[in-house]
Amino acid sequence: MNRESAERATAARCVVVLAAAVLGVSVCAAWGEEPARPGADLAARLGEAATKIRAKQYAQAEAELLALEKLPGLDDPSRASVRVQLIRLYAATGKAEGRVAAAKGVLALAGADANQRTEALAALADATDFGARYEARHLQMRSEEELRQAERDNRLCREELARLKADDADCRIALGNVYLQAGEADKAAAEFQAVLKLPKPTAFQQGDALTGLASASLLKGDREGAVRWCKDLASRNLRTTARHRLDPVNEAKYALQFLDRPETDYLKLPYHTGAKAFPTPQQAAYSDQFVPLTKAALSLGGGLRGDDPRIELLKAKFARYGIALADGAPFTIRIGVNAPGDPPAPDKGEGYSLTVTADGAVINGHDAQGVLWGVVSLIQLVDASARPAKVRLGRIVDWPDTPRRGFLQGYWKDALEFMLFCKMNTVVSQSGVQITACDPYRPWTPLQKEVCSRVSKAFAALGLKHYFGIRQWTMYPKLPLSSERTFELHEEVCSQVAAWGGCIYFPYDDTRFPIHPADLARFGAAANMDAKYLTRLFRAVRKTNPDFRMVFCPPFYWGPDGRAAYPEPRDPYLKSLGESLDAGIELIWTGPRVKGFTKNREQVAWYAGLTRHKPFLFQNGTGPHNLLSYITDATPGWTEWHYDGFFQNDIEGFLKNAHMGAEAPQTTTLADCLWNVKAYDPDKSIRKGVAMLYGKEMFDILDPANQALAYLDKYKYGQITPEAMTEIPEIRRRLEIAEAAYARGEQYNAFSLENFPGALKRGVDFARNLLAATKNPPDFFAKYRKDIAATRELAAREAGADASRGHILKMPTDFLGGEILLYANRCPRRLGSLIRGRKTPIPRAATRFDCDPFPPSGPYELHLCAQDDEADAPCRIRIRLNDATVFEGPSGFVRNGWSLRKFVLPAADLKRYNTLTIECMEDSSNRSGPPWFIINYAVVRKSAP
Repeated sequence: MNRESAERATAARCVVVLAAAVLGVSVCAAWGEEPARPGADLAARLGEAATKIRAKQYAQAEAELLALEKLPGLDDPSRASVRVQLIRLYAATGKAEGRVAAAKGVLALAGADANQRTEALAALADATDFGARYEARHLQMRSEEELRQAERDNRLCREELARLKADDADCRIALGNVYLQAGEADKAAAEFQAVLKLPKPTAFQQGDALTGLASASLLKGDREGAVRWCKDLASRNLRTTARHRLDPVNEAKYALQFLDRPETDYLKLPYHTGAKAFPTPQQAAYSDQFVPLTKAALSLGGGLRGDDPRIELLKAKFARYGIALADGAPFTIRIGVNAPGDPPAPDKGEGYSLTVTADGAVINGHDAQGVLWGVVSLIQLVDASARPAKVRLGRIVDWPDTPRRGFLQGYWKDALEFMLFCKMNTVVSQSGVQITACDPYRPWTPLQKEVCSRVSKAFAALGLKHYFGIRQWTMYPKLPLSSERTFELHEEVCSQVAAWGGCIYFPYDDTRFPIHPADLARFGAAANMDAKYLTRLFRAVRKTNPDFRMVFCPPFYWGPDGRAAYPEPRDPYLKSLGESLDAGIELIWTGPRVKGFTKNREQVAWYAGLTRHKPFLFQNGTGPHNLLSYITDATPGWTEWHYDGFFQNDIEGFLKNAHMGAEAPQTTTLADCLWNVKAYDPDKSIRKGVAMLYGKEMFDILDPANQALAYLDKYKYGQITPEAMTEIPEIRRRLEIAEAAYARGEQYNAFSLENFPGALKRGVDFARNLLAATKNPPDFFAKYRKDIAATRELAAREAGADASRGHILKMPTDFLGGEILLYANRCPRRLGSLIRGRKTPIPRAATRFDCDPFPPSGPYELHLCAQDDEADAPCRIRIRLNDATVFEGPSGFVRNGWSLRKFVLPAADLKRYNTLTIECMEDSSNRSGPPWFIINYAVVRKSAP
């Protein structure tokens, strides 16, 4: 036997030994006897089965393959071929048990070739990996022994695959992860190191290997090693962002913000405050006097120490400003001393007083967080642009109006520094404990746990609340609450986060229904179990972590307006929360609708009355440019949408649902409003926020781009419409303004534009794409051709439209300015042109018609088919013929249906060429829900004599 043959024989013997271990049989039994050769038609029949699998004729394919599998006299390679096809069949149909059995069947055949063995190993490894075992435990309810066996099988398969495919990066990474889960750091590190030595690992493979190495270092207690691996990954300029996938590069960058000590100066905030506190204080008396500040002494009271994170924040900012902290300095900062004669803190939660004189500053806080906000305000009173830095003299007495202030996001490594300088105290990170994504089919790694721990502790040390989402264990896939295993999983994760000082976001959101069949059989409805389960979980965690906080997003998180197509009614579910949900669990409400803007006392009382909880507001969809924000936008809606006392008295807290840090500029204005509602000035607020994030001049640099692009909002996300073809020069002019302004912004502060991009660059791209599309416009009416024909028939039947009699029929597609849509909510489906309030991008729609002959012999008639919104009060509209108003007032059209009204077009107002405009007169910026008005068709004709 030559060397090559010997190696093949040895490899085959190894696989048989592996198969024997997996199957629990002797090596001799696994090796078997030499069988006969296969039948001549086997290959053809296998080909037919493969064809049926591709055609999704699974039952026929399975029957054929099982019949082949039973054929007597097949040799090992032939029988293995049948079983490989079964592996593929069961992978396609999701039959895990069949896939495992077929894979083990291949491995039991000593004569299976290398490719067959490798495919079987891969199938068995996949069917027993972490994600498969997760489903086996929580959905299939496998026994503990079955789960342990699957784990053993997985390890054996991964080890053999890595031996057979030593140059396969994914195989080595998978084995490294197996060792990580087993706590075998050195073995895991060896596999990840091997990946990095391969010729061309992909960006994701490099990322997974390097974060794996960081996890292995942490398992060994080597935090510095973990930092080195994260720095290595962050420096490689790799892109590892993909949908539904953990992002190793951004995980590493996030980790670097916290693995050493919390980074609170990466963003370099604040850039410019005018040497005044932000958000706008409740009481402030500013002087025009400043004192130079190069050195300052600290005098700490109230148990404060030099390593307190509030003091560390002050040190970090002062160091960058060139201000040294030194004993005996002429300027002394007294914090928490509360000496006789010092200005006291107000008797308000988070309240503080700050007094700055020529020889020092005094900060006193009502509580620990009040001290923090006093420190932040002192930093904001420093003019760091001066040389040397100088501090404004003055006095502030301050506290927030709204108890909980913040934002809901995916994940953002810089949230802490931003929140500090907006004086926000709450953040919900939906991506949760796995940092960059929610993936129940991947383990919670040592690196992710370490980051979670440090983030939780950093926020808690400053009195801030950081909620980690756990939707991977509540929404995808749906776990049965009737299983104790589900409770054990939830309790373990929540208790671990709580022990670190973190909080939990428990979402059911839009995926609660249908509930798990086991739960349906036991409880009958979600209303009979959800609140009781959450209360049990919450109280179990609080037994050992009494300060634990949890916020719950129920499936009915809005109302009373808007419908939900769920199998359970809304009110009984919300009532069950009031009856059974622990009062300490916070409860999300987005307002009367999913994107609920205006909220009245009756709606708040409805929600609070049913749930017996103050609503915790999660505000959706606040950007004015088709829900996007272009950095310099004022947001009057914060106060316009809410009645007096709403923020101060009637809610638990208010969070903006935001893509951070992109939406940071608008979020600064929310912070300003929530802190001091009555002082909120939308125009001044956004200027202050932009100055703080980018610098003093940035607002004036970028605002011309915003103003230019706002006109193009009617072309949603750059979508071309017939109207665009009528104003190509105007689109080009506005694009040039926006491009020039954005370029100046990049010159001024590219770093901040990268950190806080808003959607301004996207807006420039929308305009650029729109202009490009005008060069080769589509057939605008092809998409709605059938609906236009149906509308024509409706107009003839309902309004007597008849072109042969000179009637002019205008379709929704003829009205420029509105949003073309097919509308069928509680009404027959029809084509329409939608218009909204005066502060939205689509407040009006216009069409043109000729008056022939001209001058007319008398008035014309407008027969308009339309529908009003579903609000109690009718939508006010105005109909203009050229410059004359022919109607203004409540529309008079029906809700939840279509109706026809006639309007007179006076002869005196007709021109040879006419413009007919229909406007929504409601002073609203709502872009979801009322007010709105939908035009179905219009018929213009001469009045009957």
